[in-house]
Amino acid sequence: KNVAIVMGAGASGLLAQTNNLVNLFFAVCAFSALSSAVYILNDLQDLEFDRQHPRKKSRALASGSVSRNSARFLMVLLLIVAFLIAFFIPLEILYCLLTYFCLNVFYSLGGKNVVVLELLIVASGFVLRGLVGVYAVGADPSMWFNLLAMFASLLLVSGKRLAEKNNEKIEINRVTVQQYTLEFLVSIRTVSVAGLLMTYFLMVENKIQDTGIPQYSVVMQLSLLPYIYCVLALSYFMSRSDLEEPDTILVKFKPLMVGGLLWLTLYGFAIYGIQI
Repeated sequence: KNVAIVMGAGASGLLAQTNNLVNLFFAVCAFSALSSAVYILNDLQDLEFDRQHPRKKSRALASGSVSRNSARFLMVLLLIVAFLIAFFIPLEILYCLLTYFCLNVFYSLGGKNVVVLELLIVASGFVLRGLVGVYAVGADPSMWFNLLAMFASLLLVSGKRLAEKNNEKIEINRVTVQQYTLEFLVSIRTVSVAGLLMTYFLMVENKIQDTGIPQYSVVMQLSLLPYIYCVLALSYFMSRSDLEEPDTILVKFKPLMVGGLLWLTLYGFAIYGIQI
């Protein structure tokens, strides 16, 4: 999931600068430590639920291979490491880390049981990761970036909840999944797909007008084709698969990965080629 940090930095067009790469490295380390601590907290709170879960029962805490005290010690250690690192990188990243931490503590302690709100909290994790990447390279997040991050996050989260909804064993145990209707979750996925497509179209048009360089404008326009394919293919695979973690679709469905690499190549060339 923390690949989103690198993607946020790369989208800014400032990734190649040496100082930015150093900041990005520390930003990834800090967020990885913090998110790991948050996951430990969530696993401690969900211990009984995970033990009944067909897949999560093999996790370290649920299986008993790691004690609660050991987990608590590691959680505190990771929090200390995360915030120590944060003092050596831009202040905006520290704000993102604090926001992520507060939201997820609230989520673990009860927010996960509040319908709709829990969707937004989970989705915010991806948005904050992207913002950390942007701030790590000294850029300011644009309106287009924020919208793309939000819609992409909602697509992944709605796909995860749909997969859980279709799995009876999980539905029995998860309070919020029982309360969502299939129509509601499908509508979120539909709105997210439409938002991803429309926002990217508008962003491409905006960047073409800003650059005014014909060859890069053509490449930017060509990036629309693999982008549309990736968004629609991702939505398709989510609708037909029983994957509980939608981000694993990239590993399981090779054509989607190829389409993503093609899009990244075209988009990256259009963004960074101007600087050469």
